[in-house]
Amino acid sequence: MKKKYNLLIVGSGEATRLKPFTTYIPKFLISLWKKPALIYMLNYWLNLLDLDNIIITVNPKFKEITKNYIKLFLTNDVFKKIKIIPIEWYYWSADATIKAINKIWINENLIISWSDILPKETIKKEIFDKRENIIFLNKEKWCRYNFDNWNIELVKNNQGNIIWLYYFKKFNFTLKDYVKGEDLIDVIKKSKIKVKGYELSFYDFWDYEKWKSTQLELDDNAREFNSLILIWNFYYKQALNDKWKDIIKNEIEAYEEYYKYDLIWDVFPCIYPSLNKESFFIEKVDGKVIRDIYDNLNYNQQKELVQSFMKTLKILHSKEINLSEKEKYEYCYEEYVGKIKKRINLIKDSIFYFDSIKKVNWVNILRFEEVMKKVEKWLKDYIKRSKFTIIHWDCTFSNGLITKDNKIMFIDPRWKFWIKWVIWDKNYDIAKFLYSSLTSYDKFNFWDFYISYIDENEIVYNLPKYDIKIEEYLIKNYLNKDTKIILWIIWLWLAEYIKNDILKMNWAYYEWMRQLSLVFKW
Repeated sequence: MKKKYNLLIVGSGEATRLKPFTTYIPKFLISLWKKPALIYMLNYWLNLLDLDNIIITVNPKFKEITKNYIKLFLTNDVFKKIKIIPIEWYYWSADATIKAINKIWINENLIISWSDILPKETIKKEIFDKRENIIFLNKEKWCRYNFDNWNIELVKNNQGNIIWLYYFKKFNFTLKDYVKGEDLIDVIKKSKIKVKGYELSFYDFWDYEKWKSTQLELDDNAREFNSLILIWNFYYKQALNDKWKDIIKNEIEAYEEYYKYDLIWDVFPCIYPSLNKESFFIEKVDGKVIRDIYDNLNYNQQKELVQSFMKTLKILHSKEINLSEKEKYEYCYEEYVGKIKKRINLIKDSIFYFDSIKKVNWVNILRFEEVMKKVEKWLKDYIKRSKFTIIHWDCTFSNGLITKDNKIMFIDPRWKFWIKWVIWDKNYDIAKFLYSSLTSYDKFNFWDFYISYIDENEIVYNLPKYDIKIEEYLIKNYLNKDTKIILWIIWLWLAEYIKNDILKMNWAYYEWMRQLSLVFKW
């Protein structure tokens, strides 16, 4: 019979060293790059061992948000194995650990991990098959206890090697075996049970500096879906998995659509097919990504860049396509209304107080259903004045290049394959440009966000600071009611897209509610 293991993740603390980011969420839900820390931890152990039970201890106030949020990342089969144990009050790690085990009576083949560590290397599975209790030791020497020749000793200046990860063939400790305030390692030391030590390297995110360091280490800049290889004066773009092979094929066909309208030459680098339909060549442009330089420009330079950007966009939009109002409405309803409902339905259980928040950053907001009704009413009227042209679909500053002669070129258009390829509402492109320049999505991507205050009726979050001068120029020249509504619809889509970061996911949702409440009320 295949051996099964049990995993206990002890995460019932207040995470004071990571506040304000952990004021309203447990530490293990903070993002470690592409996923919350807890998901990295679960994936690590699920890939290594056959887990029968996964026990997670939390402060009671975080139980529901933890349960609902991790559903977004796990299959039903894995989620069924999880038991979330609220522990309202405890005296340090021994108390929290033993209380959790006493509640569920799972104590054999038990792995115990603190909620702010993750092994950097893969543990050899066979060491768990031996009849031994194990303390995993860190190679970096930054703990208060040291393990050496079966002895556990307290050391000065935190130069020890005992990390907060254990394996027990059978966990026999009870509430009688420790003094309040002791660490689990204190209990093990007093008990004199036999333990073996194995050295590992660990990620540790118990405070802000270590959290940011872990994010940098995990961010290897890898492109999970395609590769870009520079060959002489061209980039060779190739899909890396089966899903993206189909997308690359569609991308090639979409570029062929751009060529049909003779607009690509003044807007995009030149595209050339390869020998297969799963890759292509794109001309290397001698220029800089706008996102990388925009914030360092003065007002006049920013203004000139914006004007050049919009000039190139105007070339792309110069070919107007005649569609019936019925066609326009069908296409726009799916994107501006249907997509909202689908995406929010996926994450609504992980939005703080989804149905009860009445005020966001001191603005009284409408209910979600009320906002959606107003968006639908706006859309019926908007269709009559909308213009469908050739568009880019994703013209943010991340996808814009400025050449040495100050010419703007676009890269990485994002097509909608269920409609007429590259044809759609041109105001969508304007809104996507404002998404990047006015509301600073690119900056938001790298911004440490936290909630300042929240209860069942109100939420206050810290707002990013914008350049007021260029903001006034952008609002005056490019932001009308229609583009404002589309702009904040795009922000709402971001809520589901950026679900790997629970704080930013909530920010995107509530900022949408605040902004559209302002639009529709006044």
